[in-house]
Amino acid sequence: MGRQPCKNSDIRLDGPTEEKMTCMQACIGERFSLPKYQENAFKTFLNKNAEFPANIRFKLGSGSTGTSYWDKDKKIIKPPESFQGATFDVKLILKGVWYSGDCWGVSLQAMDLMLTKEAPVPDCPF
Repeated sequence: MGRQPCKNSDIRLDGPTEEKMTCMQACIGERFSLPKYQENAFKTFLNKNAEFPANIRFKLGSGSTGTSYWDKDKKIIKPPESFQGATFDVKLILKGVWYSGDCWGVSLQAMDLMLTKEAPVPDCPF
């Protein structure tokens, strides 16, 4: 029986968290870069688009080392059908630094994800 693949996820950060994660990302980029890589070889885990808050990219684990999902009353729940429009508190771990032929980066995994505000029911466009 093989390992189940992890799913990737991106969630939008709030302002104060974005500032801290931007600082952390810069420190990682400075500390773990190897001389053989060009300056822009670091694959960042934050994605910034114009004036919008940054999104952070991480993996959702599965199986015995998977991500646990919680409601705001701290009761375990099933993973949500959709993350779009919902608000979460997330506990991330830095699993490791990876290197490949021409780039490098870090792998983040969500250990616990608490749903603090459910996604709104979408309006019918018709």
